[in-house]
Amino acid sequence: MAPESILYGRRHGHRLRASRRALLDEVLPAVAIDLPGKGDLPGEGGRLDLAGLFAALPQGSRPLRYRLEVGFGNGEHLVAQAAAHPEIGFIGCEPFINGVSMCLHHLKQAGVGNVRLHADDARPLMAMLPDAALERVSVLFPDPW
Repeated sequence: MAPESILYGRRHGHRLRASRRALLDEVLPAVAIDLPGKGDLPGEGGRLDLAGLFAALPQGSRPLRYRLEVGFGNGEHLVAQAAAHPEIGFIGCEPFINGVSMCLHHLKQAGVGNVRLHADDARPLMAMLPDAALERVSVLFPDPW
């Protein structure tokens, strides 16, 4: 079982504009990683199937390597890295919903498809990663601030 989510910072900031709320409703479901208790988990035995997370991408553009970014803030770094490395699957974790909505805005503008987001505490997701699954982990703006 994954550890419970314990956050010390904020989940919400200022009220989101309608366009940012729309991104959460329209774009987030296509890139969201849901863990047990929040939806279906791709994979078996409590482990994430990383290839399955990116299965919707065209056959020739599915990543074979993966990176994790914890605390992606507004997503500028995450989206820039994804655009620069389309052969890599990027997973971003961020509990601050205003940052998640901004990241979705950047994803939509950049048109990249090799990013998946976990809009919550990174620790439960990390507990479900297969051993040696990531080539790099970036910790940028972890909670608490």
